[in-house]
Parts: sequence; C-alpha cells; structure tokens
Amino acid sequence: MVRLLGKIGIVTCVIFAVLALLSFVVQDAALVLTNPPGIIDYSPPSAEHILGTDFMGRDLFVQLCEGAYSAFFSGIIRAVIALPVLLCAAFVLSRIRPGPLIEDTPLVCYIRFIAFPLGVMSLMVISGFFLSAVIGTSLGWVLFVAGGFSYLGWLAAGQPIKAQFKKKSLYRKSILGLICTFILIVMSYSILYDGIMGFFGFNDPNIANWGMMVQWCYTSGYTFKAYHWLLPPIICVYVFSRGMLALSYSVYKMSHLPQ
Repeated sequence: MVRLLGKIGIVTCVIFAVLALLSFVVQDAALVLTNPPGIIDYSPPSAEHILGTDFMGRDLFVQLCEGAYSAFFSGIIRAVIALPVLLCAAFVLSRIRPGPLIEDTPLVCYIRFIAFPLGVMSLMVISGFFLSAVIGTSLGWVLFVAGGFSYLGWLAAGQPIKAQFKKKSLYRKSILGLICTFILIVMSYSILYDGIMGFFGFNDPNIANWGMMVQWCYTSGYTFKAYHWLLPPIICVYVFSRGMLALSYSVYKMSHLPQ
C-alpha cells in the first residue's frame, strides 16, 4: 500500500512539475488577451487554444500551466520558511518535554496527515481573510506562513524529529526523510490554501492561480456553460494536493525508524 501511494505520488509530482515547466514556454501569454482587437470574449476549445479562452480572451491552458508554477513555487517557499521553525521547536521540546512518540496506527496516521493539517489550514484560511487586507505581503505574512505551516506539519514530521533529537542519536536517512515528509505535506496543503484563497479573491490578480481561474469562471457566468474552464483547475487542486500528500506519507513510512 505504501509503495502504491509512493508511485501515485511520484507520477502526480512529475506531471505537476511538467506543467510548471511548461509555464516557462508559454509564460508570455498567461494573462494576455489572445483574441483579435474588438473580439474579447470566451471561446471554446480549439486547435489553437486546447482549453479555449476565458471571458477576456486569455488562453486557459496557459493559465493552468502558470497556476502549476505558482502553486509549486509557493509551496517550496512556504516549506523553506516554515522548516527552521519546525526544527527549532522540535529541538527545544526534545529538551524540555518528555514522552514517547505516539504509535503509528491507521487512525493516528489519518489524524497526522489529514485531520490535523486540514483543521490548521481551515484556521489559516479564516485568519487569512482578516489578515490579507491589513498585513499584505509584509513581514507579518512571513511570520504567519512560518507559524501556520510549521504547526500544520508538526504531527506528521515534527513529533518524529523531536523523538530523534531526544535520543541524541540522529539517523541521517530518517531525518532527511522526515524533512522531505514535511516539505511535501506543506506543498500539499499550500495548494489547497492557495486554491481557496484564490477563489475568494485573496491573491495577486497579475499571477495566474487555479483558485482564481475558478473564481473568474464563476463570476463571469460560465459555471454551468464551460466545464472545460471550470473543471481543470479544480481537478488540478485536488489531484496534485492529494498526490503530494500521498508522496509525503510514503516517504514518511519508508524512512521512519521504529522508536
């Protein structure tokens, strides 16, 4: 089962990366009008635009690729910002808080990788609605991201890392595996976070975003008319977020040493 999840995760991660790389090939047209002057409107899929164009004549496939790059880049940046916080917390708590690591039962793994991160992400989304207008992209947002995403991945990776620190006998394979687990789980929930925030308009309108694509489809009145516009970004958010999560769990199980 773990190997199967790992294979699924690797395949989705490769497809995710390919879409992100394609954005460099088509980046000039992400939010650029593609229809001739005076003909600015939605168009269905065609040989020229495989997903068609949106209500302003902008290529939807290009936006999908740009959304992949944005999601990939945002996830990496958030993981890099949050990782030092996680490692510091694990080190400090290993010195002041005793207690064994919780046994890996199916229920515990569900809580670690799904229930707890979803709960933390929900709180981050609610907080983000209020903080976006006030904090913007300042240092406050960096602290918000560092604290939120490090806490989100704490049960999945922070607790096992704390146990390794407590033993004072670090295994390189285990630590590297747990760090990769954390990076992947942050990327997984970062995709969901951006999708939700993008749908509600809390994003940079100059940067294509999967949630923003869904929002544009909804607000322009094409929700039930253009499924080739509505469904691809929704599918991308779901498939790639779950694929990264599956890969995160697989890496954790393959690198985790019995405590």
